Amino acid sequence: MDTTRLAAMANQIASFFATQRGESGALEVADHLRKFWEPRMRRDLISRVDSDGAEAAGLSPMAAAAIEELRRAPSATALPEGAVGDGADRPPLGNGTVSDDSAPDGPGL
Repeated sequence: MDTTRLAAMANQIASFFATQRGESGALEVADHLRKFWEPRMRRDLISRVDSDGAEAAGLSPMAAAAIEELRRAPSATALPEGAVGDGADRPPLGNGTVSDDSAPDGPGL
């Protein structure tokens, strides 16, 4: 895969998590990459970082820290129970899912 594009995507994800409350941004980025990226996408980006370094690969500091977390625990759940970002900070809905406080309220919601 195009590792320049993968680095840009990782930076976008890191930018999003940087705006969220809590201090576990890099862990949340790593968790997102584990859940939503194909293994080959993660491997390709890690290989690029291994060969050129995170800065040369174009990664932001938070994205680079997430890559280091992936290297330490490639398939483990990064967020500890109760950490911000795993839904523990939001009340459950009646259907077993977690509410999204940012969703607008409207008729029938």
